[in-house]
Amino acid sequence: MFRPVLALAVLIAGLPAGRAWGWGQYGHEAVQVAAMELLAARRHPLARFLTANVETVKRLSITPDVDWKVMSGMREVPPEQLEKQKQIDPLEQALHFFEADAFADMEKGPGAAALPSGEYGDVHAAYQKLLQANAERVRRMAPGKPAEAAAHGTAPWRVLQLYDRAVEAMKKRDAAKALFCLGTLGHYAADLAQPLHLTMDFDGRRAPFPAAGVHAAFESGMFELALPDPEAAFRKVLGYAAAPWAAASGPLRRRGVVREMLRLVDGGYGYAAPILRAFSDECALAGAACRVSREGGAPEVPEAVLRAFASAKIGPIPGKGVPRGTVLDAAQRRLGAGAAALARLWLSAYEDAGRPDLGGPRLRFEDLGVVDSYPPPTYLPKEALLRQGVDAASLPPPEQFPSDQEVTPLSAIFKDKKRYEGKPVCIAGPTETLFEKYSRKGNHYFTVWLNEGEFRIKVFCFGFPKFKEGDEIEACGWYQAEKRVSGRIFFDEFTAEAVLSGKAMRSGRVELTPRGVRLKER
Repeated sequence: MFRPVLALAVLIAGLPAGRAWGWGQYGHEAVQVAAMELLAARRHPLARFLTANVETVKRLSITPDVDWKVMSGMREVPPEQLEKQKQIDPLEQALHFFEADAFADMEKGPGAAALPSGEYGDVHAAYQKLLQANAERVRRMAPGKPAEAAAHGTAPWRVLQLYDRAVEAMKKRDAAKALFCLGTLGHYAADLAQPLHLTMDFDGRRAPFPAAGVHAAFESGMFELALPDPEAAFRKVLGYAAAPWAAASGPLRRRGVVREMLRLVDGGYGYAAPILRAFSDECALAGAACRVSREGGAPEVPEAVLRAFASAKIGPIPGKGVPRGTVLDAAQRRLGAGAAALARLWLSAYEDAGRPDLGGPRLRFEDLGVVDSYPPPTYLPKEALLRQGVDAASLPPPEQFPSDQEVTPLSAIFKDKKRYEGKPVCIAGPTETLFEKYSRKGNHYFTVWLNEGEFRIKVFCFGFPKFKEGDEIEACGWYQAEKRVSGRIFFDEFTAEAVLSGKAMRSGRVELTPRGVRLKER
């Protein structure tokens, strides 16, 4: 019998005694489990797969913080793993937020949803211009930060990257990779629901409301002290998720993912200022006990201040979507909004993958190899990394997308098809018989035969090809044996859009990325 997820007193079992990460363990788990309940209430097929692995999904919800960052007070890890995390950490830091006020006037302007939402490589230059136009405010609010748009956060595009990987994994019926991507995707979506992840004044260290220490207090500290009934608190989060979930108009599809994340930013940004003011007021009342919070350093907020902060009243703020309530209510509202957004992302990825049957395997977190399988943010332009002082060359290559792929002879593939099944390859040769076609769903694509002596491979190319019949090309992607025509191979629709010609020809100097292929710089 198919049932909704759980009665979740178990949700906060194992909460750390000290300060947590992101939303904190409670918050991130609450978002993931509430999203599962929303799907389960509709008897959605994906809910069966996720709820069968609820403990693994909960653990994946904090992986980007505890497995891909190096933080003070973190649990002991083997030295080899710690070294890998140290390599990953510099690139991971700016993927968990989006400081909308670095790019737009969030008080008087149209908001984050009006910002560019295309592929990050395509809109990066536009964000650089917006950052420059807002330079005076940025210097005041974020002194010392590099003049680089990506340094102000790219969480919406990190969500898109993992969304793409989840779709690809589900198309291939790869349950383990699908769970890995869906679970970690949820972390970044939840971060975008957190108001203090949306502003340059993320920890209250700038005027007019000195409130250093508010970040940890809001996203984890007050939850540890102010939740006498965890199950009732979770049901409140789920209740706050109901309205945005009911209002959602079907799947987002890929083209709507970033725009939806920017709308989530708009829904949360208005809470930031009243949260900062409430914390500042409570610190002022506490006097010397809270001085460390007001003056910087590593704040340790007194329990009395945390409890008073949780029950402090904020709102209503007309036009900002901030109703009257306590700070704790505000946090639970944002967790609910994050859960609704995540459920919609999951549903949409499942639809984009063709509604696959993922079965019901029980997958253990320990078997997923989350550190070795770290997905670097390949959507970031090289110059964006350099301006942030990140040495991209020092990062471990992603397991699924080798950074250096040699050209594989067609003869080698035909001699041992099983060896190459589902693997990334680059093939090369002259083309013939270029066909323009439309799928049953009306999608436009081309097919072409790529030849090497007696061997031929069928290449699917989504988008108008930049070559003609007879040209020699190099095509890179994941392939599988075509079932209906014995002895032929085709590229799946996710990766075959990348067909290269010209100087890429037979060079083997090709970089595979989650959205296709690009030439490696010499």
